[in-house]
Amino acid sequence: MSKAKISKTELISAVADNVKESQKVVADVVNAALDVIAENLKDGVDVTIMDFGSFKVQQVQARKGRNIHTGETVTIPAHKRVKFTPGKKLSEAVSKEE
Repeated sequence: MSKAKISKTELISAVADNVKESQKVVADVVNAALDVIAENLKDGVDVTIMDFGSFKVQQVQARKGRNIHTGETVTIPAHKRVKFTPGKKLSEAVSKEE
C-alpha cells in the first residue's frame, strides 16, 4: 500500500479480503482484539504480540508547560501514556529495502 495512512475500516476490509471472510466477522474480531488490549492496559497488564510488538503503560510525571497562544505557564498534570515498542520482525519488515 502506498497510502500515508490506513483507517480501521480499510484495515478490516484488507484483512477480510486476505482471509476470505466477511467484513462483519473480521470487524468483530478486530474490535474484540482491540478491546482486550485496552482492558489489559487499563488494568496495568502489558500486552505482547509476538513478532509484532508490545504495548505498555507508562506513568508520566507532572511538569510545567507553556500555553503557546498566551505564553502563560501552566502545569501539565501527571498522566498515563501507552507506549508501543515494535517487535523484531515488524522492525525488519519496515526497514527492508524494496
